[in-house]
Amino acid sequence: MTDNGLSETQRARQAALAYLAGRARSVAEMRQTLAHQGYGAEVVEAVIADLARLRLLDDRQLASDFVAARARHQPAASARLADDLRQRGVDGALVTEVLEQWGAALDSVNAAKDLLRRQARRYAELDAVRAQRRMAGLLARRGFDQDTVQTAVQAVWKEWEQDGQ
Repeated sequence: MTDNGLSETQRARQAALAYLAGRARSVAEMRQTLAHQGYGAEVVEAVIADLARLRLLDDRQLASDFVAARARHQPAASARLADDLRQRGVDGALVTEVLEQWGAALDSVNAAKDLLRRQARRYAELDAVRAQRRMAGLLARRGFDQDTVQTAVQAVWKEWEQDGQ
């Protein structure tokens, strides 16, 4: 016990809950943060086990929610999402499993075209060459392969020409 009456495990649990208040975290992120704050390995593992039991720390749910949110709000190809999840410390096999559940929808030309359509205002005042180059750059940064990028840019640009944009 410390002078404030809390054990090291209780203080670590409080720190973990505060860390979770901002957003969901992976087990690896939690382990690293608690260790960095100076808590011993046994205490860290006990807190992680407790949070996992309460389903406050769940890498599978984190990965699934992350992919769903990105697919809705910030579309990106599965390779980019996989990198982002691995950087958060989610196990590679689990990342692959979650991304397989989404199938080809993440890497499709339709997903790339939808992203470009949502960003149309960015390109409205640009000449054709500059706009198409920037569109391709956006898709490439989001992890779409070159064939998908070319196909999507050409298709969306053609739509905009027909619509008079």
